[in-house]
Amino acid sequence: RSGDGSIRVERVKGRIELRTGDGSVRASGVSGQLTIATGDGSVTVDEAEGDLDIDTGDGSVSVAGKLGSVKLHTSDGSITFRAESGTSMKDDWTMTTGDGGVAIFLPSDFAAQLDAHTGDGSIRNDLQIENKTGDEERRTLRGKLGAGGKTLRIRTGDGGIRLRVS
Repeated sequence: RSGDGSIRVERVKGRIELRTGDGSVRASGVSGQLTIATGDGSVTVDEAEGDLDIDTGDGSVSVAGKLGSVKLHTSDGSITFRAESGTSMKDDWTMTTGDGGVAIFLPSDFAAQLDAHTGDGSIRNDLQIENKTGDEERRTLRGKLGAGGKTLRIRTGDGGIRLRVS
């Protein structure tokens, strides 16, 4: 816990809670159940395994790893998410930003029900999606990735969404 200032964590396993009022958070090589909250600061998580819950009031979020449960939220900032090969959803995932773009990189064999929407921006998709539905403005995209399964919900109020193969 930090009132003001950055937090850095490396190679930790178990239940981890990191909170800061004003400062960035960086975690690398973490596994288990990770919860991160910051009022004002970016969050970067690399080489993560397990469950992840990130909430920042103002800052970008960047995540890479092999995760089972994912909740990413920033009120003002971009989101970049890279799922490693072998990633499998054990719960529904949510990735939400009020103001910023979202870039998602998924393995070609990733399975989920996709539900993506941007209030002001467009969706660019390079993934194989079955049963696609959406709108003419390219602001909404829904469909099945791979075998389908849990829901991958992506929302941005103001920004584009980019879906790519990792």
